[in-house]
Order: sequence, then C-alpha cells, then structure tokens
Amino acid sequence: MSHKVILFDLDNTLYHYEPCNEAALAQVHRALTKCVKISFNEFIQIHDRVRHEIAVEFQSQVTRHNRTVFFNRITTAITGTPEPLLTCQLSDIYWQTFLDAIVPDPLTKSVITKIGDKFRIGLVTNQGTEAQFRKICRLGLDELFDSIITSEDAGHEKPDSRIFNMALSSLGSGPQEATLVGDDPEADIAGASRVGIVTVHSLQYRESDERSDLADYTIHHLDELLDILL
Repeated sequence: MSHKVILFDLDNTLYHYEPCNEAALAQVHRALTKCVKISFNEFIQIHDRVRHEIAVEFQSQVTRHNRTVFFNRITTAITGTPEPLLTCQLSDIYWQTFLDAIVPDPLTKSVITKIGDKFRIGLVTNQGTEAQFRKICRLGLDELFDSIITSEDAGHEKPDSRIFNMALSSLGSGPQEATLVGDDPEADIAGASRVGIVTVHSLQYRESDERSDLADYTIHHLDELLDILL
C-alpha cells in the first residue's frame, strides 16, 4: 500500500465503549438515588429519551455529546427544577467512572507504534475535545498521534466530509494517500469513502458482526492492520 497517512477513529475502535458507558451510568444512578427515589430502569428510560431529544435538537453539533447537558435535562425532568450542583456532580461521576473503566490494551499501543514507524498517524473522532483527550491519555496513546481532530475542533461531525478533510489537511495529505480505520458503518466507513479515503472496518468492539459493503477491508482485531498496511 502506497498510502502515507493512517487515520483512526477512537470510540469502539481503540477501546470498548459500551462497558465504560454502562459502568458510568450505573454510578450516576447510584448517586442520583441519594437525592431522589428512582429505579435504574426509570433512569435509563429518561436518559435514553433525553439523549434522543438532544440528538434531534442539535443533530451534528458537538453539544449532543455533552454529558452536562444530558444530566441537566435529566435532573430537571426528574425534580422539576434546575439542579446545577447535582448536575455537575453527576457529570463528574460519569466521567471519572467512565475513564476508570477503560481497559487499555497493550497490543493496541504496540500496533499503532509499529504503524507510526511507517506512516503519519491521525485521530479523527466525534465528541468534545476534553473528553476525547482524557480517553486518549487513559489509553496511554497520547504521544502516538501526529494529529488529533475532534468534532469540536472541526465544527462538524463524521460523516461530514469537512472533518475528514480537516484531518487530512493537518497531516499534509490528500484522500488518495490515506486510510481510515473505524467501527461505525456510516460515520466512519461511508463518510471516509465519500471523501475517497481507503477504509478498514474494525469489528473488534462492535456488538454486530455485520460488515460494511463500502469498506475496502474488514478486520476483527487491530493487529490484522499490520498485514494490510505493512
């Protein structure tokens, strides 16, 4: 492969997102029950409803990932009034638990390090910059990337072509020289494909084994990238 730039997604590509989110929400509920009487199922129902409402309201804006916004609307829905202190406490609990639950995989760091010996490495991810930076540091990957572009930086979310183009520009590359590795069939694979980037669909942390028809390659573990790229 003659490409010189490899772009990585973060969530569910370089670590498993769902267990971290589940652990964090469980701790948030536990803290919430000290103030109000609410079952975990009731809490999740309100959480999911609020998450959907925010996703529709803010669409591709980074606000739809902001947990402080989530918990403000959730606590207001439950208590009937704004609860700034409780909201901030729940947001802090969520992120501390989430980060503590991340399990770094030494093989992931090894694979990216080997790839970095041959290619320039970029990260392109939907989410707020602070949240993604904290995840990267927790994973021990903070010194491996030549460029990190979040949707907060770009002002656009994958699959919007503008975030991919911003990532490519930051690495001095065009799409014909790049490969993207990601898990999401639409945000990562379809989005990058539309820009003309070669795509690798990673199923390592996907709940479904369904492959994207648009992907140029499919892998079940990150170390399979070495065979493709090297």
